Amino acid sequence: MRVTRWRGEGQVGLVRESEQGVSQTAHLSRREFLDRLGLSAILLGLGSLVAAAARFLVPAVELSEPTRATSVRPDELKAEEPVFVAENRAWLLRDDAGIYALSAICSHLGCTVRWETGAFGCPCHSSRYDSYGRVQHGPATRALAALWVGLDKEGRLVVDRSRTVPPSARLMG
Repeated sequence: MRVTRWRGEGQVGLVRESEQGVSQTAHLSRREFLDRLGLSAILLGLGSLVAAAARFLVPAVELSEPTRATSVRPDELKAEEPVFVAENRAWLLRDDAGIYALSAICSHLGCTVRWETGAFGCPCHSSRYDSYGRVQHGPATRALAALWVGLDKEGRLVVDRSRTVPPSARLMG
C-alpha cells in the first residue's frame, strides 16, 4: 500500500492506493485539522494543570523519627532574637512569660519558615506567622506547632519535636 499526501482547495488529505490500484481518499478539511490541533493543545494544557495541582496535595517534606535536639543555654536566648535548631527544624524564642519553641515547618506544605523581623515567613507560598506562630495571612490556615522545651543535665535547652504543647506553654527562665 502506498500513501501520498494530497492537497485540494482548503483541504488536506491522504490518498491510499491498495495493491489493486483502487484509490481511497481520507479528507480532512483545514477547519477540522485546526479543531483537532486546538483540542489536542487544550487537553495537553489541562493534563499539565492537573499534574501541577496534584503536586500540591503531597507534602514537600517527610520527617524521619521525631528527635530531641539540644541548643543554647537559656541566658544566651534574647527576646526578639530567635534561635534556629536545625536538627529538628524548630525555633526557640523568649518573651516576658518565658522560653518557648515553635516548629519551623509551615503548616501549608511543609517548607521551612524563616524569621523576618518580628514574624515568620514561608519562602514557598508567602504564608506569614507572628512571633507566637499564629497565621497572619495564608495560604496556611493552621498555626505553627508549639513544641516541648526543657533543660538537659548541662543546663542547655532541649527541644522535643515528638511532643507538642499548648501555645501558651513556657519554660521559666
